[in-house]
Amino acid sequence: MSATSIAVGPGSTIWVAVTGAKKLARFDAATGTQLADVNFPAGFCGPVGITDGGNNRMYFTLPNDCGAPSPGIGSVAATGGAPTVLAAAGSSYDLAVASGAVYAAFPADAAIRSTRARRP
Repeated sequence: MSATSIAVGPGSTIWVAVTGAKKLARFDAATGTQLADVNFPAGFCGPVGITDGGNNRMYFTLPNDCGAPSPGIGSVAATGGAPTVLAAAGSSYDLAVASGAVYAAFPADAAIRSTRARRP
């Protein structure tokens, strides 16, 4: 398992970005039981950064370092399911959420950009 990032999520869950396997692994923090993975379809690089959005969604980065057509930042419901991915202006490897905004660092142009976290 090529874990690159870990975050505590809602409902006593632990989320792990598993870049090489192109998935997010989710665990019950109380029991250690692995819950259903969130897999990414062909054409995407694996997720790198992960953080709790504070709105029952987990946010992640999908940098374009594997030859994918475009990098992205996305989210998935805290209960799992299909991810939603938005195109990003460049590759980002880390992100954070504060006051309802998602902040991502873009090292290629030394920028930090933000967007409002969308409520489901």
